[in-house]
Amino acid sequence: MVRLTADRSEDHRPGPVRDAAPTQVRSRGYQNLDVRLRTDGDGYAADFRTAGDAMITTELSPPFEGSELELRLRRFEQTVMDSLHEGGAPDRGVRLASGLARGDIDPREFGEELFRCLFGNGAEPLYRQARVDAANARMDLRVRLSEEIPALRSVPWEFIRDPEEGQFLTKSDTPLVRFIRLGRPLETLRIDPPLRILGVTSNPSDARLDIDHEIEGLERITAELQASGVLTLDWLHQPSFSDLQTRLAEGEWHVFHFIGHGHFDADVNQGLLYLVEGAKQESAPMMAEALGDLLSDHPTFRLCVLNSCSGARGEGDDAFSSTAATLIQRGLPAVIAMQFKVGNNAAIRFAERFYADLVRGIPIDRGVLNARKALFGTDPRSLEWGTPVLHMRSPDGLLFRFQSSGDGQARPSASKAPSPPRPSTPPAPRGRTVMMYWHDQGLTRDAATQLQTEFEHSGIHVVFEQHKLWADAPDAVYVGELVDAEFGRFVLSRLPYEPRFLFPTNLPLAKGGNREGRAIGIGYVGSFRELSHPTPDSVPIPISAEGLEWLCEPLLSDLEFQQRLRVLTER
Repeated sequence: MVRLTADRSEDHRPGPVRDAAPTQVRSRGYQNLDVRLRTDGDGYAADFRTAGDAMITTELSPPFEGSELELRLRRFEQTVMDSLHEGGAPDRGVRLASGLARGDIDPREFGEELFRCLFGNGAEPLYRQARVDAANARMDLRVRLSEEIPALRSVPWEFIRDPEEGQFLTKSDTPLVRFIRLGRPLETLRIDPPLRILGVTSNPSDARLDIDHEIEGLERITAELQASGVLTLDWLHQPSFSDLQTRLAEGEWHVFHFIGHGHFDADVNQGLLYLVEGAKQESAPMMAEALGDLLSDHPTFRLCVLNSCSGARGEGDDAFSSTAATLIQRGLPAVIAMQFKVGNNAAIRFAERFYADLVRGIPIDRGVLNARKALFGTDPRSLEWGTPVLHMRSPDGLLFRFQSSGDGQARPSASKAPSPPRPSTPPAPRGRTVMMYWHDQGLTRDAATQLQTEFEHSGIHVVFEQHKLWADAPDAVYVGELVDAEFGRFVLSRLPYEPRFLFPTNLPLAKGGNREGRAIGIGYVGSFRELSHPTPDSVPIPISAEGLEWLCEPLLSDLEFQQRLRVLTER
């Protein structure tokens, strides 16, 4: 069964597919391939949607179902555990309680089975074309998987393997994330360094783990980042629920990193973590909902890392039954959880690469991808690179923007003589101008005034005018050809609307352009219905959310930003 449709809704706009000279960048942007798994009558269906709004619905045919599927998944889990021992990682109590002697599943064949399950029955051509479209736009493809089928929530999709290209997707340049879309706003958190991590360890006396090695390893691999002032790692060892609640209230935190036991409780259909209680420090379960409620009281939390078994697993009819998904439902932008038990060495290597990328402003899915590659590169015999599962609701993976630098990276805080105080209204940098057009039925005067205050406080000159003709809601933006990367990211990240159009950089002055090429225009309307004689250089060009994300990617130089702007505005 294959149903093709076209949809031009606001949330899924086509991205740019143009050719251009290659640019050297540190981190490429993504175009999304959204995949929704759902029940369809007595069977299953998969809905696919590309960045260009091509849609297809196919029948989903798992190779195994029921008890046979459960047995095969347990055999594959044992295969992953066997690879851990063969790879030389310390035993952290990783043998399965099932008593299976040994896993005997070829991970490549298993991964290709997953590929045929997901992209079979007619979806593979769409997937191939999505990869081509992303490459033409100088971007990579991101698969965002939304799961609504209870029986398939334990499937380790992170091991999906492309048989044609002979590679696992999640350690190539095509990350797969478990995407959860919620109807609530989410903004990138702007913070001053350091990035503050609260590490919580729990090692109950009645369920001992070997976690000292991991604690020491995390201290070792973050020592340089801590010394430079871009990251802090504070520990809370052996807490009760009350201890955790108290510690959370004592400071501002950005990342919650848990090391300990996890479990899925089928009786309550929910994941849980174990803290301790009493003089004997015996295990005390903390339901995922309870942790979610605690973290949601602290809006600066943007990420939870659960180094506990079963943190990514869910069952039953509740789409949020796993610990990770429950935390996302409570409002957290991203959770990294483990679908299998993981060895100490792998946990340390993963954290080392991941946190180094996080403080550089790298999107979280790119950071997880890089960490997977680090795991495979240092121990190719182990399959632990597929154990982490990234759940997120962040549309672009950018959890933090560090305010002390223009490129989104954390910068070491000065430890010498303090800098002189900055004036409350710094002088405007030469040529940096925002042309702001407001209308009571579009960008209102109040909203525009608030933006004007913020821009002028940051030293940006604002031209503040009322639309004479357009009463439509704004959907377009103009960026001059000489706008620098820092200025472009700063303004475009603060737009109170989602741009659907980008005007040519040579937009005439009479139509809202700028002679110097160093201005940004906001509040524009892309329809141009009122223009009696539109010219080629005044007709806006469609831009997708992914295209705008690509333009505003952290770490770009001014030249790279301007090259990407030319790519997006070429006809």
